[in-house]
Order: sequence, then structure tokens, then C-alpha cells
Amino acid sequence: MPSFSLAMHGKHARVSPRPGCYDCHPGPVTQCLRTAIEGMQSCENCHGNLQEMATSLRNGRRPWLDEPKCSNCHQGLEIDTGSTLYRDARGHHGVYCATCHYEPHAWWPSLLPKDNRQAILLQGESGPLGKNCLACHTSLPDEPGPHGLPPSSTAEVVNLAPSSPLEGRRFLGPPVTSSSQAHLSMPRRGKMVLIPELLVPEDRIGERVSLYYLVCSADHSWCSDVRSLGRVTLGHTVLFPIIETPTPLSGIPAGTYRIYVGFSRVPDFSDLVYSFYEVKLD
Repeated sequence: MPSFSLAMHGKHARVSPRPGCYDCHPGPVTQCLRTAIEGMQSCENCHGNLQEMATSLRNGRRPWLDEPKCSNCHQGLEIDTGSTLYRDARGHHGVYCATCHYEPHAWWPSLLPKDNRQAILLQGESGPLGKNCLACHTSLPDEPGPHGLPPSSTAEVVNLAPSSPLEGRRFLGPPVTSSSQAHLSMPRRGKMVLIPELLVPEDRIGERVSLYYLVCSADHSWCSDVRSLGRVTLGHTVLFPIIETPTPLSGIPAGTYRIYVGFSRVPDFSDLVYSFYEVKLD
């Protein structure tokens, strides 16, 4: 027998009832295939069934070395990785494919919420990185991004009356993370950096919403523009991407400021839910 893989797949292709992939790979508990990408919830969609696996091995495919590639279905720049396995493949100036698309069998978005945490932290949603260059770059690059995508930013400014930005809206109470836990840094001559996390009311879980933030003086006599941080589907908590003010805060006077964070399903903010962090500039 040329290989143990052929022996196993060839034998079990002929038995009844035919075993499933999870009976061996890696067992019925782990269930490693957890991507939420449409059409990829079946191992056979990429690898084939037991009989097809055995036939390809008899025809010379090397087990564990010759595996399905993204280019079997997708076409475009830097998609065909040749003989390099996905887990080792690189593109976009040497960045690992898994950096932007995540690990094999759990490609973003994933069905497991913990898998999506990094993508949400960086760009505000649980899909592959690339829609917003500023998730990794400090400014928009002049050249195309991964797979030839044009440079882009999902940040968007929306209008909200600065005199009473949250009047009549639903206050959540204190954030899950305190200022120190959220890595708050707001020096007079620097930028405000924050990673907020909020509890989600039971009646809002499962909604698809947009995330927003703005900075206001304590008396609301001054407010920044409201900025959109992308869209997410709400779970029991919502983790915001890194918030960094677009311009240094050295031009505003000393005093107490509030950093408001919230989410809304509709563009007029009528169902906005929010909380805030309070900081003092000396």
C-alpha cells in the first residue's frame, strides 16, 4: 500500500455505514471546520468524499502535501500559492495569508465567536482583513492592497448635533472595561487610544449594527465628529476596534472629557445604545 492515508480512505470508502470526516479528523468533539463562509461548512466541498480522496491518492496525490488550494475556486492576484500549503503561504509583501484570512478551516468570519475577536478588534467586523487599510497601516498606502484591492478606509464621519449628542438615547451604564483595562492613553500632545467593550442588552443580541464613537467636553460645549467603526452582529458583549483620534488633541483646552461609544441599527441613531469613558486633560 503506497500510504497509510490511501489505506484508511480506500478501506472506509467501501464500508457501510460510511464514516464521516470527524470520526477521525480530529475527532467528534473538536470539529475544526468552523468557518461561516457560505458553501464551506462541509469538508467534502474542498477535499472530496472518501472515494474521491482515495482515487486522488491512487493517482499520485501526496497525502498532507498536496492539499486543496484557494485557487481551485477563486481567481485573482496572489491567490494561487503553488505547492505551498495555505498555512505557510505568504502574499502582500510577505504577510502570511492566515494573518488576514485566519487559520485553516476557521477562515473569517468564524462560527466560533472567540475566533473573530482579533478581526473585530482591528476593523470592527468579523471578516477577512483588507476592507480597511488603517487596521494595519497608519495611513492609506499609495499602492494596491492584498489581491490588488484599492486602498480604502471604512472610517466615516456622520452628523449628530454636538450640543446634546446623546439626548434621549439609551444609556447602558459603565463599560465592561475600565479606562486602564481598555488601554486608555490620552496625553495632551498625543492621541487618544482606546479598546472599549460593552455589555449588550438582551433585546439587542443578534442585531446587525454600526459602531460609533465621539469625544466631547463634559459640558458638551465641544464635540468631535461622530465616527463610524464598522458593522458587527451583536453577541452578549460587543468589543470595539481600536479607537484612535484622527488628529492630536493638543489643540483642545485642559479639562474633563467624555469618550462616548455606542451602537445603532439605523442611521438616524433613534435606537442608539451607548456608554462613555471619562478622562481628564491637565
